Amino acid sequence: MNIEFKNGYKVVTDSLQFIVQKRKVVQAGVKTKSENIGNVVFENIAYCSTLDFALKTIGQKLVLDIDGLQDIKIALNSLEKEITAMTKLLQVEVKFNDEN
Repeated sequence: MNIEFKNGYKVVTDSLQFIVQKRKVVQAGVKTKSENIGNVVFENIAYCSTLDFALKTIGQKLVLDIDGLQDIKIALNSLEKEITAMTKLLQVEVKFNDEN
């Protein structure tokens, strides 16, 4: 599974867990190769046993990453809308698979 959100976070899975990742742009540094500078990578920030916990983790990280209360409210509302839309799609997909 690979669920990417507009806010720079995504949830991927392996055989055991849900992994929350955050989009990051590679910056110049002492050990950074010049061809990697500016590339977009995803950094693992949490390992979760359930999808619900992974989604809650993203919400918590959003709150910690943002300074203003109004910005936090906007970001959380946007995330909630994305999660609701994905949940509806998953329910439709499950019903479709059950019928076939």
